[in-house]
Amino acid sequence: DLSHGRRDADLYAQVGARIMERYRERIDGHSKTGDDAVQVRKADEIERELRLAGLRAEREALYRMGRRRLLPDEIVRRLVRELDLLEARFTG
Repeated sequence: DLSHGRRDADLYAQVGARIMERYRERIDGHSKTGDDAVQVRKADEIERELRLAGLRAEREALYRMGRRRLLPDEIVRRLVRELDLLEARFTG
């Protein structure tokens, strides 16, 4: 429905498919038992660690860009705040 009448309807369909696939993976992961469940939990933890490392790297890059005056302070603060919110999602 969200893509109806939009020029980028194909993009909506692609992104929607990715989101649905992620939900399917989560549902499938929660229904596993034994060693399969352990593997799913381990993969989730690795993904969380990698995402947090990426957020830290992105934050450091933003700080460097701010120090070099490649980005205005206000933009750096706003982007770092977004990263903080994402980080809270993965650590909370």
